[in-house]
Amino acid sequence: MPKEFKVPLLEGQTSTGETTVRLFSNGEFPVKIGSLEREAFTTLGDWNMAMNKEGYGMAYRMGIKEGLIDDEGDPTSAVMFFLSPLAERGLPMTPAIAKQQYEQFAYVAKIFTLQAQQLYGGNILSLTPQTPKWMFDELTEELRKRNKH
Repeated sequence: MPKEFKVPLLEGQTSTGETTVRLFSNGEFPVKIGSLEREAFTTLGDWNMAMNKEGYGMAYRMGIKEGLIDDEGDPTSAVMFFLSPLAERGLPMTPAIAKQQYEQFAYVAKIFTLQAQQLYGGNILSLTPQTPKWMFDELTEELRKRNKH
């Protein structure tokens, strides 16, 4: 069950009142997302990769499920980001480094979700569920194909 907090509603640096936000714990989503099989997605993007100059990066894929109902009974769409940390050969991948990679990508996901809400309105949630095995297998195959060139 999420915890609720009253926080200032900001528009730039100016407070325009208060709003109630709900804080969800790890793995707790405000909507039942149902199946993560390919045919369950309204839209499913391709795997993409981004690397930083230090040799670390993230493989990511976006999937959208429309027509869901959130925990307050409102219609919603879920934008889901599936992630896998990357490191160049010879670089360690410690839990701290992986956490940093996830946090950097979470910032990008938040910006995307805010822009989508501004452009399309409505109730849009951004989630990062665990990557299903079939999707991870597709990423592995994609990397194998790129390795042959």
